Amino acid sequence: MKTAFALCAVALVAALLSACGSTLPENAALALQPLGAKASRLKLVRTDEPTASSAPARIRIDGRELGSLGIGQSTILDVSSGAHKIVVDYWGHPNVFAVTLVAQPGIVYTLEIAPRPDVVKAGLVAGGIGALTQASASEHGGAFQLRVIKAEPFRK
Repeated sequence: MKTAFALCAVALVAALLSACGSTLPENAALALQPLGAKASRLKLVRTDEPTASSAPARIRIDGRELGSLGIGQSTILDVSSGAHKIVVDYWGHPNVFAVTLVAQPGIVYTLEIAPRPDVVKAGLVAGGIGALTQASASEHGGAFQLRVIKAEPFRK
């Protein structure tokens, strides 16, 4: 019994630590660099909420995978102005959360990535099956949500 408990504890710690790392560079220095005349800047911020903390949030922009963010991590990148499809998902979930951002030149957008409350609630009530069922019935599925929390002109 003690051995089974110890193995479960080790597996839980390993799962939680798997989201601690990010496959995206922080790019903090980019925030100080001038922004091109026809460019926009995106700052992607993963909240530090403990729900869904073991799941890395995978980020794709216009079909190109950028990598993933662990809990409390962020990254910055420049994109051309215009429409961009931004997708956040988790490898173990069948759905994604996608938004289209029409980026204006010279604007810095801060986008927040957070666990979807509906999925967390369904998971607490009915376990993994409940979370998957809820997310599959939603227009914006997936374990995470993505929203623009700030859009402001670049300041030198």
